[in-house]
Amino acid sequence: MKIRKGFVSNSSSSSFVAWGVDEDKIAENINADASDIEGEGLFEKSGSNYDFLGIELSTLMRTNPGIKLSEIKSFVAKKMNKQYGTSFKKEDIEFYEEGWYDG
Repeated sequence: MKIRKGFVSNSSSSSFVAWGVDEDKIAENINADASDIEGEGLFEKSGSNYDFLGIELSTLMRTNPGIKLSEIKSFVAKKMNKQYGTSFKKEDIEFYEEGWYDG
């Protein structure tokens, strides 16, 4: 079970705002099936189909309050490479925003 630590306006709706990579890029860079990769540490796997791996905006701001917008992609790529043994560059990192209704 996942426990949300941020604001949730309605228990039947969800949202995800993060910087990271989608499932296709995960599969290209990790020697494992992308569906087997779990979020760990700063990273969370989410999206309506759990097809995106990234650092949520709230986590990023809480753990790195002084980070500049221009540094986020490089920071995420570096942390992801260390955590998962990948070789992502800042150009691979995307801003991801999704909301969905589970009802």
